[in-house]
Amino acid sequence: MTRSQADAAFSAPFLASLSNMVLRSMTLVSRFALTLFIAKFMGIAEVGAYGLVVGLVSMTPVVVGWGANYFMSRSSVGESRVVAGQKLKDRLVLTLLSLLAAFILGLTAIKLGIISEVSFLLPTLVIILFETLACDIQAWLVARHMTLHSNALLFIRSSLWALIMMTLAYFSESYRELGYFIKAWAVFEVLQVFPLLFFLRKWPLKEIARAPVDTTRIKEYVTNGKFIYWNEIGLVGTLYLDRFIINGLLGLDLTGIYTFYWSIANGVNALIVTGIIQITTPHMVQSVKDRNFNLWQQIFSKLLQKTLFSTLLLSVVILGVLSVVLPMMRVGEFGTYWPLAAMLMAANILRLLSSCANSGLSSQYLDTHFASIGLMGLVLSLVLNAIFIYFWGLYGVAGAAIMTHAILFLAKFRILKREGRQE
Repeated sequence: MTRSQADAAFSAPFLASLSNMVLRSMTLVSRFALTLFIAKFMGIAEVGAYGLVVGLVSMTPVVVGWGANYFMSRSSVGESRVVAGQKLKDRLVLTLLSLLAAFILGLTAIKLGIISEVSFLLPTLVIILFETLACDIQAWLVARHMTLHSNALLFIRSSLWALIMMTLAYFSESYRELGYFIKAWAVFEVLQVFPLLFFLRKWPLKEIARAPVDTTRIKEYVTNGKFIYWNEIGLVGTLYLDRFIINGLLGLDLTGIYTFYWSIANGVNALIVTGIIQITTPHMVQSVKDRNFNLWQQIFSKLLQKTLFSTLLLSVVILGVLSVVLPMMRVGEFGTYWPLAAMLMAANILRLLSSCANSGLSSQYLDTHFASIGLMGLVLSLVLNAIFIYFWGLYGVAGAAIMTHAILFLAKFRILKREGRQE
């Protein structure tokens, strides 16, 4: 075993990695432009409303997900196309049944007045349906070393519609309403099905479709995923509940300002996850399957180093761009909260290191630790947000994020050092 084997996990797919980074960069730029556009032409409050819709859409795949993607994707590594396809099909059946139950419960709660009605309800439901299914497919595509295809679909459903709508709204004021943008998002969620079918045109789709649904496998997804599920609940709560807390305590305008800066930091996160972490994780899984733990250590070490260096560099560049662009745009009160951007970027660095540790835990099959860590993160986030917002307002949210992600990373890294197979 040589060090070049670890380097291959990063250098061999260089072109794919570069292509993924380009797609994610385009997504990052378009999302940044969309938030600025909404703030400039619709108002900061609409940025907050858009952020709440994004939060709801982002949380749903986890709430109804049962933690199953973790096992479905990992078990699909190295399988034949027929077997891997059947595993995805069973996963999608579970998702559709869970979504149906969630929709019935949610609509009943709205009708009874238990929760307030969501703005743009019908297009939001369409987005939730297709985005949740797309999350399952994306995890599966990554496991099958089709990360580029996965990110092409992500660009279509998350950014292409935004570029088109901003162009239309720039030249025609009649389109400068958030409702039109949400409807366009829903349309492109549906349209992504066609390129997906094109990407899988050489797969035995008919044979996969004719195979009976494996109810035993579905039960295993739910049973085996319980630890991962609670970890993901904790993670998504840590990432998205804060905007709902801000909206309740500080109002929609400050929710909009937070959403703007959070979206930029999250774009950096997505770029690094896609260009580095996602591509590396299957190699770590394979090295454990081969019982080559020295190789695993080398890959994991390089993953941490590359993630830290790339995130620091990208964060500095983006903060520099923001310092120039925001004063020129003269959009709302964003400039007043400039330190918030730097704090959220710092939190994002710790979040990405924590994601590397997640990949390490996953590849080492240390699944039972996910539930406790995830719930710890959720409780930490809620408690720290409540305390920090009270004393420091909007900056307190960023401070809570920094502390939460730092504690989570240290906890995961300690578990890896203590219980991971090292030799």
